[in-house]
Amino acid sequence: MSVFVKNYVDGCAICQAMKNNTHPIKTPNQPITTPAKPWSVITSDFVTDLPEINGFNSINVVVDRFSKAIVITPCRKDITAEGMATLFLNNVWKWFGLPDRIISDRGPQFASQVTKEIWKTLGIKRSMSTAYHPQTDGETE
Repeated sequence: MSVFVKNYVDGCAICQAMKNNTHPIKTPNQPITTPAKPWSVITSDFVTDLPEINGFNSINVVVDRFSKAIVITPCRKDITAEGMATLFLNNVWKWFGLPDRIISDRGPQFASQVTKEIWKTLGIKRSMSTAYHPQTDGETE
């Protein structure tokens, strides 16, 4: 009987369409083209819930996609959009200039109205990804 049921399910189009996939296919990484010059495309992410030292409990990590150079800046987990803009301007823009593109998965900080206006004013194209989504910003993760 089990052989009959297996053959029937294997040959039935409706059964195949409704059958659960017990081995989902892993989504491949989506490669981002390598930039032509240093600091033209950067990725940014936060490492949070660190032990508090000198009033800071998190760090902001910025990675240059061309040279793989990094800028690590201490901050607080509850940083505001204005605070993040200040971190960026003082620690990245001040030393390396404006990037052409910033890749980040931090929606609340970067997608706020304040930072949208800052990026718009500075002429930066935003590329948002989903949190913990290594297909787009695995290098920073």
